[in-house]
Amino acid sequence: MILLPPGLITDSLTCATINTISDLCAQRLAPLSVPLSVPLSVPLSMEQTMNTTLTTSSLSTMLSSSSLPLPDIQRTFTYLTFGLFDGCVSHYWFSQLDATVGYDMTSPVQIAEKVLLDATVYTPIWCAWFLLFMEGTKAVLKRREDEGGNKGTFGETWLELYKGNLGFFLPLTSLIYGFVDVEGRVLAFGLASLLYTTVLSLWNAERGGDEGDVGDVLCLVPDDDSVSAGENKEECSPIGVPTRSTAMFNPGVRRIGVRAKWGVRKLSKFDLDEFLDTPFFEPDKVSDKSPMKWFADLLVDDYEKAEIIYVGAIFAVLIGVGQAWLREEYHNHINLM
Repeated sequence: MILLPPGLITDSLTCATINTISDLCAQRLAPLSVPLSVPLSVPLSMEQTMNTTLTTSSLSTMLSSSSLPLPDIQRTFTYLTFGLFDGCVSHYWFSQLDATVGYDMTSPVQIAEKVLLDATVYTPIWCAWFLLFMEGTKAVLKRREDEGGNKGTFGETWLELYKGNLGFFLPLTSLIYGFVDVEGRVLAFGLASLLYTTVLSLWNAERGGDEGDVGDVLCLVPDDDSVSAGENKEECSPIGVPTRSTAMFNPGVRRIGVRAKWGVRKLSKFDLDEFLDTPFFEPDKVSDKSPMKWFADLLVDDYEKAEIIYVGAIFAVLIGVGQAWLREEYHNHINLM
């Protein structure tokens, strides 16, 4: 009888549970959770339209005051599914890392080696896998084509997500590898992600809660008075990219239309429907020869082919994990004999 490696199911279920809780917290704490591509009709009086100082906070309150949105079950299920795979892969990564480098948590050299390998080997692959999984799942489930907004942004989003991981998790990685044994590392990273997601959600809600997708850019649309005064420059600032499992806080990888610049600005003539439908895109900074650029283009141009590649990649991961599991079971069986 073939037995599963000790801790594999525990780590897989742990990661899936934390992903589910984290996503539900992010959705519950978000003050406004509506697709930016859907026009919103908000009754504004003429006095409000002409003279009211609008902030993103008052706008969010006005749009979400009627009722709290229902949780996006499909999105939560996607993160639960990803957590099952993520916990399994993380289990093998931590196990093989200790088997390769060593089990001494008091050795500064071994801790440094683990942190270096985590930052240069596992994290880059994890970021690419996360983005491909999310975008591929979205394509398979919804079969929805964007208007070209996500074209050419995959490699750029991966870089931002990778840098965000290094910025937040690098200090924590040193502590976790130094104080948490291999059996508890999936739980430790998951709890750190959950804490970060909750704090980020609360901060975003307090700030005004204009949540967007990974890689979105927040822009100010100039009004007629600004144009007549010669102030017709669009002011944009990027939305912060979350880290590792906390990327669920802003789950998409599309670059789509945006709402308003942070801060208080007077808008003399404010047409919300037109404003929400106005897209702003950054120039494509991804190399045409990049495999990620090619796959991002394929998601837009040919979903059928992208789905085949996506499903094939998932099977390749499953086969690789299965082979590693069988090898481990074989060695355990040999050792018992």
